[in-house]
Amino acid sequence: ARSSSNLADLRRDVLHRVTHELRTPLNGMVGSVELLTASDTMNEHDMENALTIQKCLASILGICDDVLLAAKSDQERNENYFSLASCVDDVAAMFAASAYAKGIQLKVLFLGDTTVTVCAMEFKLRQVLFNLVGNALKFTDSGRITIRVRMTEDETAASNRLRCTFEVEDTGVGIDTENADMLFEPFHQGETGGAVSRRHKGTGLGLTICRDLVELMGGIVAPNTSRTAPNSARSPTGVDVP
Repeated sequence: ARSSSNLADLRRDVLHRVTHELRTPLNGMVGSVELLTASDTMNEHDMENALTIQKCLASILGICDDVLLAAKSDQERNENYFSLASCVDDVAAMFAASAYAKGIQLKVLFLGDTTVTVCAMEFKLRQVLFNLVGNALKFTDSGRITIRVRMTEDETAASNRLRCTFEVEDTGVGIDTENADMLFEPFHQGETGGAVSRRHKGTGLGLTICRDLVELMGGIVAPNTSRTAPNSARSPTGVDVP
């Protein structure tokens, strides 16, 4: 009988292979549709159909990415030194154009030393912030999204360790208190109504991946369920300072 570790490795290998085999033809289809939409020979009806196909393909590719990331969430545990401010700014820059297109203000606020170099799992931290900001942008139609970084000394650890709290706050649809406990569960979208869930398509894995990655880094992630305040997700994580 295979050990649980071997079975987990086998599962990850199968997921990697399957998603890779799916992405190859999907990318070919995406390229073909892009050529179609760039053509001036299509009538309005055919163009609408082509754009629908394009959106569906983008959704499927996103699912492949989520499955891949979920499969390797317990791997790549290596820590490295990096600029915390640059890491957060880079993530914000990835969404700047999309936020501008929706008329949403996207800003970053640092509460602490922005020049500090830290030792942590940079790749995983980037992915957590990417998923949180992406989720906020998906469910926000107007207003603002704020990425707030708080740095304080970790009193429970050695003197050279910081406790960093990352907050992604938005003015989106928010979440009902009764749905908060399910927010980070797989395939669940904890929203205020089914119509919103259908309009904002997704795998329901993004926040689950955030939870797994944050816990792997020794932190916790939780929503702000206050109905009088903008929707907010908090992700406290400890990092070592050289």
